[in-house]
Amino acid sequence: MTPFREFEAFAPYPNITLESDRVHPFLQGSAKDALWAASRQVPLEDGTPMLITSAFRTIADQYVLWRSAQAGGCADAARPGASNHQFGLAIDIDNRSVWHQPLVDAGCVWLGAGDPVHYDCPGEPKPEDAIIAFQRLWNLNHPDEPLEDDGAYGPATEAALRRTPLSGFAVDGCTTCEQRCDGDFLIIPDCRRLPCTTGCTEERFEAQCVDTPQPEYIDPWLRNRIEENANVTYPPPKRIKAPSRRVREAVLDEGCAATGRGSSWLTFGFIALLLRRRVR
Repeated sequence: MTPFREFEAFAPYPNITLESDRVHPFLQGSAKDALWAASRQVPLEDGTPMLITSAFRTIADQYVLWRSAQAGGCADAARPGASNHQFGLAIDIDNRSVWHQPLVDAGCVWLGAGDPVHYDCPGEPKPEDAIIAFQRLWNLNHPDEPLEDDGAYGPATEAALRRTPLSGFAVDGCTTCEQRCDGDFLIIPDCRRLPCTTGCTEERFEAQCVDTPQPEYIDPWLRNRIEENANVTYPPPKRIKAPSRRVREAVLDEGCAATGRGSSWLTFGFIALLLRRRVR
């Protein structure tokens, strides 16, 4: 899964005013840069700051507008997951007569008479981001009823949106948790509760499901030595010359003492054996 787009705050900034605190002042970086460039084209002395009535919208914001439009309560709104407001690329403004040309010159595109307040600014649409964010947030709070975080706005995701509390979720998705066991569930750092089919354990390095293969412990010093020597090439063993046949026969011949030279050959044989052992 590709990373989420990072949004940047575009307000407060000179010549930009938000209609109310319900406006989320966030856009993709490229869209924010275009908005700021447009705001600098009209002198502050004119006293007509750009009045922004909508910018970034969550999937919940878009759902409410879309359902209202379906019921005939307000202007047309795109389906959740299909609006550039959710991607951090769109703004709605109230005083278009002053700011239309500066916005167009900065690279923003007017949507037209069908939605005269709407401008799409430069950036890359990623329709799945807003949906995945909601799906993961839902899963954090409903581990027993998980949604597939596939970025698709299907019937299951829409049904979950309808059940979302107006006051928000208990787990916000921004808090980090200590990895631990909670009965047969594993709590992981992003606070999700993952079911463990055969139980959860905290006996070893960190809490984990017991059906997860445990890493084999290797002493750190030994691990370092193994890694250091992994690519070492050793020279082939030296070829050692064996004692001559005469020496071997002298050492092994039980009757060597009868020759009168047996003691000297026996001594020589022992010396040869000792030298061979030292070479090894």
